[in-house]
Amino acid sequence: MRGNAPGYGVYHTPIANLLNRLAQNRALDITGRPFRSLLSVLNTGRPIIVWTTIDYTARVPFITWQSPTGRVRATWQEHAVLLVGYNARDVYVNNPLTGTRQAIPRKTFENSYVAMGRQAVTVTSLAPHSAPKRA
Repeated sequence: MRGNAPGYGVYHTPIANLLNRLAQNRALDITGRPFRSLLSVLNTGRPIIVWTTIDYTARVPFITWQSPTGRVRATWQEHAVLLVGYNARDVYVNNPLTGTRQAIPRKTFENSYVAMGRQAVTVTSLAPHSAPKRA
């Protein structure tokens, strides 16, 4: 997981499925959307899990193979961060690898987002759902 040895990653669908189980079906898989859509989600106050590369570089080597469910395209440079804000120049991410908040140039981050297949997951609401009332 730290790039010292080969490891495994996970993409958007299993994360959205897990989030639905943990957050009362409030996951919203926004994979494939243009980068400006992510900024619109941030404007609502919701953070977004975004797949990028470990150093936010768009040019990384990919490998592909055929799985029972279809073609898989992957890189050893895969990374995911929590996108939490932006301004005219930068985006802000919480990076689980470093445990810090980082400013990344917007265009650099957008290019790595595109390179990793525009994968992103958020939630429909940050407000907790109330439990159904029992009769």
